[in-house]
Amino acid sequence: MRLSVTFQADETCRCLTTDGNWGDNLLKASREGHYECVKKLTAQINIRHVTEDIKGIMEDKECINKAILAASREGHCTVLETLISVGGNLNCFDSERKTPIIIAARNGFTNTVKTLINLGADIDFSDCHRRNSMTHAATGRHYGIVAILLAYHPNVDIVALERNTALTLAATKGDTDLVKLFLRQKADINHTAVFGNALSCASRGGHTATVEVLLQEGNCVNSAEHDSVPPRGQTPIMLAADAGHIETMKLLLLWGADIDQEDKESRTSLHHAAQISESFDREVFHGKSDHA
Repeated sequence: MRLSVTFQADETCRCLTTDGNWGDNLLKASREGHYECVKKLTAQINIRHVTEDIKGIMEDKECINKAILAASREGHCTVLETLISVGGNLNCFDSERKTPIIIAARNGFTNTVKTLINLGADIDFSDCHRRNSMTHAATGRHYGIVAILLAYHPNVDIVALERNTALTLAATKGDTDLVKLFLRQKADINHTAVFGNALSCASRGGHTATVEVLLQEGNCVNSAEHDSVPPRGQTPIMLAADAGHIETMKLLLLWGADIDQEDKESRTSLHHAAQISESFDREVFHGKSDHA
């Protein structure tokens, strides 16, 4: 069986290095992780450049960069090292401005991220959505990669679309471990995204454990969404009430949430809770206010 697999691999390599278009073959070999094929194909570069004009050389560079992006999507470390050693751009990017390290971080390829960092990849480069490699790793909940990137001091507060940071994205998902990790790196706990600060994001989603961590770290329990879009002036307990998150509301009350504070429409958290149901209102707020 091993002989059969070896033969098939050798045959694939022979075809890719002798038949068809050089650039297409390099892309296929890189995407599929055929290291020996990539090594043989890249060894032809100097020979090719003796007979090519500037345009041909530039086309070869473009082929190599496409191959780098393909290899990063599949996590082929040795292939990446070979392609970069022959002049590939370590920080090339695709149509969405995603570089190899962004792609590897997003897909959870820890060893590939390590390889690219060691080769000098720009960890703060941001894509068309203004997300860098750490933000993508956080979104994918790839904790090991986040920890690796944080060791190189990336911009932990880089602002992506909808004004989100890695912290507000983690809070929105209720990822308490990541929230703790970013807070240890001094992430801005008061940064306000389109949907509010980290506490607002966690409260809206009913992520009670995350809410507690943020309160312990200093998020104001009565912080209002004055900088949100549009500015609604809603507090965390109002947001939790709107979504019917009873346990989150109870925790916020224990931390001193002001149930009489009003939003931009002069509604208190009691009004927000009453919209869900009267029984819900009574369960959470019984004896908390004289207001109807």
